[in-house]
Amino acid sequence: MTEKTFATKMRRMPKHSARPLILSKILAVVLLFAFQHMAMVCAFHASFTPQRQSRPLMATTADDSMLDSTQRTGPPTTRSKQRNEWIKRSTEYYEKITRQERIRNSHSGKADNIESETFQKLARQHYFAYQKIKRGEFNHAEKLYRRIIEELWEEDAHEGGCDHAKLAVTTLLLALHLQRMGDTSGTRIVFHRFFCLAITDRSEDTECACSAKVLGAYALFEFKNGNKKKALRLAQMAASFDEDLEAVLRWKQFRELI
Repeated sequence: MTEKTFATKMRRMPKHSARPLILSKILAVVLLFAFQHMAMVCAFHASFTPQRQSRPLMATTADDSMLDSTQRTGPPTTRSKQRNEWIKRSTEYYEKITRQERIRNSHSGKADNIESETFQKLARQHYFAYQKIKRGEFNHAEKLYRRIIEELWEEDAHEGGCDHAKLAVTTLLLALHLQRMGDTSGTRIVFHRFFCLAITDRSEDTECACSAKVLGAYALFEFKNGNKKKALRLAQMAASFDEDLEAVLRWKQFRELI
């Protein structure tokens, strides 16, 4: 409709009917202008709005998760204090569970330095798994122990001292954890894997107290599950690794099998 045609119709229409049409047309123009202005304002602000930063990845290691849990709340000084306290407790815990191995190695001058990066890392990892067990997160603790074992398997087995001391400690902790969970087959697999490593890497007439300790626990595990002859062979092998374990062979249960 042209403006001339519209004006002609407006002259022909009564005044009372033309007024609403004019008002509606004016309202439409105002609304159109308002929407256009709103769109321009939004586009202007969007051009100056910084992009939202992506959320940090979730912690994937025991160490990262532990540090994250100690730094969530409180001012920086409080978080630093919590972190230092965690490290202190983890070091004390790992010193306790590795005490016998470190004493044996100290006699040869090859004891681990508790201030070393490796010792501190293992301390935090093991203490983190221990905390998971205390909280009832058993599956998570199992995964943490398995991850530590895989990392230790990738390291050189001959770094000095008892060849498999670190691996033996974590193997025993995982085996004990699986037994408490009622996973008999899983426990046997963990023990057998270490058994294969100990036998393969052993030099003739070489003692290895940490390996003997794991084999002794393996023997008791099999004896408890009714495999007495297998348990006897494992106990004899454990005694060959460490003569201090010969006392196990004098147990009544084993004497009856010899």
